[in-house]
Amino acid sequence: MDQRFVDLARVLVGHSTKVTKGDIVIVKSTEAVPTDMIFAVIQAVREAGGSVIPWRYHPRIDFEALNGANAHQLRAWGAGLFTQLAAANCFIEFRPFDNQCDGSDVPDSDMDKFGEVFVPLTVEQRVERTRWVLTRWPTPANAQLAGMSTSEFEDFFFRACLADYAAMAKSVKPLVALMEATDRVHIKGPGNTNLKFSIKGIPVIACTGTHNVPDGETFTAPVRDSVNGVVHYNTITVNARGQQFGNVRFGIDSGKIVKASCQTGDQSALDAFLDTDEGARYFGEFALGINPFVTKTIGETLFDEKVGGSFHLTPGRCYEEAPNGNTSANHWDIICDQREEAGGGEILFDGKVIRRNGLFLPRNLKGLNPKN
Repeated sequence: MDQRFVDLARVLVGHSTKVTKGDIVIVKSTEAVPTDMIFAVIQAVREAGGSVIPWRYHPRIDFEALNGANAHQLRAWGAGLFTQLAAANCFIEFRPFDNQCDGSDVPDSDMDKFGEVFVPLTVEQRVERTRWVLTRWPTPANAQLAGMSTSEFEDFFFRACLADYAAMAKSVKPLVALMEATDRVHIKGPGNTNLKFSIKGIPVIACTGTHNVPDGETFTAPVRDSVNGVVHYNTITVNARGQQFGNVRFGIDSGKIVKASCQTGDQSALDAFLDTDEGARYFGEFALGINPFVTKTIGETLFDEKVGGSFHLTPGRCYEEAPNGNTSANHWDIICDQREEAGGGEILFDGKVIRRNGLFLPRNLKGLNPKN
């Protein structure tokens, strides 16, 4: 067995979900994940004194079942998943690096009905009642999209996932303290990004391998009506409907997205997604990426939002841990890379430059920079 499988299993079981004696652990995966990886997780759970409920699924089958689904079907589907989730203390999911546009052919009305049933289920049962973690699994198709060989992509994946999260948790504490003390945020660049907002009074959360692997971000939320200016995201993004967009640009007035455009993608689809509900045009999260081993955006949010030197400003609902009052069926993490090679940029807290071209400037934050 590949030693990296064993090491990743130990992170997911020991660090992320902290499995202990008597725990019931759901391990959700697709057939793209090698059986040896699942065996490594099962063994790690057993060593910790827990037991595994395996859950193997196929996303394309789910989307086909969703296409044209009626309310009765969705309620029954949700009830079955609720029963399964209710039996578990812990939840480990390997999401596939498959075609992220799968589901884009499902009508928006069906996706909205799906969200009405499954978003509350996910939040109320998995997020609030289990110790959970999500990761991806590398495939040759995504290696190609990332511009890497399969072996290069696998190495990239494991380096990112097996970061020293204990050291990261220590290094990020000064950033958390600084953000907690900050009122005004000013973001300049790349491109014509020029954005101002407040984060005063909103909790700040450091993410160091507890719920996402790879991990490495520090998030809060903007005061809902305080966001003004322009943000120009310089990455590829895929929304919850499987619709892909590139170089999304928002014009924002008093917290609301009043103008939206994209260089690639369907403009009408972009507008429709932002019109999902009232909260979809307001922001629910602001975060800084701090994983030094995620060195390239690959069109996959779980990785791209962790790029050291990036930020994301998220249209849609806020997290309960950092509430700003915005509610929505959407939560769309769109990443902006401020590293010099991606166009550069600055982030100022209360008028002081904190990060330039993706690198932190204050002495007590330099431990978060790559090669530190």
